[in-house]
Amino acid sequence: MHNLKPTAASSLSLPPDSYIYSIDASSSGSFAAISSDDSLRVFDAGSLDLISLVSAKTHDGGVTSLRTYSAGDHPLLTTVGRDGLAKLWDLRTGNSSAVVNLQMQRKVPVLSVACCPDTNSIVAGTELASSQAVVAFWYALYVYLPVGFNSYTPLDRNKILRKGEQ
Repeated sequence: MHNLKPTAASSLSLPPDSYIYSIDASSSGSFAAISSDDSLRVFDAGSLDLISLVSAKTHDGGVTSLRTYSAGDHPLLTTVGRDGLAKLWDLRTGNSSAVVNLQMQRKVPVLSVACCPDTNSIVAGTELASSQAVVAFWYALYVYLPVGFNSYTPLDRNKILRKGEQ
């Protein structure tokens, strides 16, 4: 068995008594993290320096899970929370609001999320409520067109065209 030692360590600029719930690669050279203070932050993978505090409060009642939805060159971050929502965050917008809220059929805390760009799917699962847990699926191909973008090409469903491009 091999023992690996960390190449770097950091508190990741979190407030005192906060801890990390989930980490996921967000783009080349960076990673995103959600933490117990309900924030969503992006860090430089090499230096571990904070790049962006995307949102200080991602979900009412608390954030529970994070995944990257890689839609072409600009991945979106997907979070779920105890407010019964899945949210998509586009780092290019520069604001602290989600660009899309995906709602569950019932307002039940959402505990997990998975994203598959190959099938353009986002899947989320709830906690048990009234003896039932729900797994929700969203077809994400047309869920979000970024600000300043206005068309999709059916030939490459992962490529988003800018205004005026063919």
